[in-house]
Parts: sequence; C-alpha cells; structure tokens
Amino acid sequence: MENLTRQLQEQLKEIDSHISTMEKKLGKHANIPQGVVKVSYCKGIPQYYLKLAGESKFRYVRTSKAETVHAIIQNDYDMYVYKKLQESHILLSGFLKKYHIEEITKAYESLGRGRKKMVDPIIIPDDELIPQWYERSKTGQNGFRDELQFLTDRGEYVRSKSEKILADTFNKHGVPYVYEPMTKLKNGHTLYPDFALLNVRKRKTIYWEHFGLINDPEYAQKSMKKLDEYERNGLLCGDNLIFSTESRENPLNLHLIENKIRLFLK
Repeated sequence: MENLTRQLQEQLKEIDSHISTMEKKLGKHANIPQGVVKVSYCKGIPQYYLKLAGESKFRYVRTSKAETVHAIIQNDYDMYVYKKLQESHILLSGFLKKYHIEEITKAYESLGRGRKKMVDPIIIPDDELIPQWYERSKTGQNGFRDELQFLTDRGEYVRSKSEKILADTFNKHGVPYVYEPMTKLKNGHTLYPDFALLNVRKRKTIYWEHFGLINDPEYAQKSMKKLDEYERNGLLCGDNLIFSTESRENPLNLHLIENKIRLFLK
C-alpha cells in the first residue's frame, strides 16, 4: 500500500501558500464598499445590478463603470476561497497527525519468524515482494542469444551499449529489472520489451522500450507501430509503459533517463 504522507505534506504546503496569498489580497480589500451584486442576462450578455449598504434598491451599473461591482464580486470570491482553504488546512493537518499507514506493513514485519510462517499478510514486505516479482518476471526470454554482446554491472549480457547504460542506471538507482521478458498482450501477440521494471513503492510493473535508430525511417515506422500495439492492449505510455530514443545526431540522454526513473519508478 502506497504511503501518501509526502504527497499530502506537499498538498498542505500548497494550501498554506494559497492562504498566505489570499491574506495579502484580502488585506488590500479593506476599503471595498459593502454591498450586494445581482447578475441577470439579456440575450446571453450579463447585466449587473448593485445595492450598497444602506440603499433600499438595486441600481443598474454599466459594464464600462463596473469597478465597484468587480471589486465586490472579487472580494466575495476571495473570502469564500480563503474560508475553504482554512477548512482544508485544519482537516488535512489533523489527518496527517493520525495517518500512519506504515503501521499496516509493520504489523507483519514485527512478527517473529515462527509467527510469520502462520500469517498470510495483506501487504507483502518489500524484501519478500522483490524476489517474488523476479520469480514471476523471467529474464532473457527472447531467443536470439547470439546478439548479446555487452556485459552489465549485474553480470548479464544485453544487445547494445545503450541497453547496458540503461540496465546499469536502473541498477544504480535500486530499481528491480529484468531484460527482455516474454510479455503476452491481450490480443494474443507475444512481445519482448527491452526491460520490465518494478516500482516497489506502487507495487507496479512498468515496461521500458528503447528505440535506438529513430533516424532510420523504416525503423521509426516499426517503432511507432509497436508503441501503438502496446497502447491498444492496455500498456499506455506514461503509465505502465516508458520509452526512450536516440539517433546519430541525438545520443542517449542520461539526464532524461534518470528523470524518468525518479518520476515513474521511485
């Protein structure tokens, strides 16, 4: 189960920043007249009527002279949003004080070895999840083994220098991966994506394809066709499918690769 503490803390910071902004805006509204605005429509065009404090009737205000109307409507909006932001701050900060989702995982991890043998945990700890994922995700299932020339830091062979760089970067960042696993699509076709990777935090398998010759028109066309088949079978780019590219003019961008790892796999 994903621990959302960090995301909720970021949300709380954003709320607090908005509260600060609204307080500054409301401080500038001190001299706005007290009043009520009504809006009606004539042929779809808004018409404004204003009744100031102490007045008994609404009076029509031309749009060209609607500064007071604008100020009152803006102030009403700002006051409402400010109130809702304050309510959200109170609710979220209170929730964070009681939010300890990690206790669910610790309930199993704190058991002795004998008790663990008797328990089927609702959430599998990372140190048990990763070996199970490797057991299910077999590596090197593409049959063309004679093309494997580049040795990775983990001691396995891959087909290209770029794939070695990718594999070594996954390994450096502690991302579990397998090379060229057999993947059966919903339409019955079998593909061998370059890598299958595990986002441990989200308990999610993500596939990574590297397209290394995109300056070649025929290769690029086949690559687009492959991506299209992935997406038609539920593997969507930016969700459970990531791809990288390079050409003679634009070699593999390691900075971009590491950004994608941080965004999708950590």
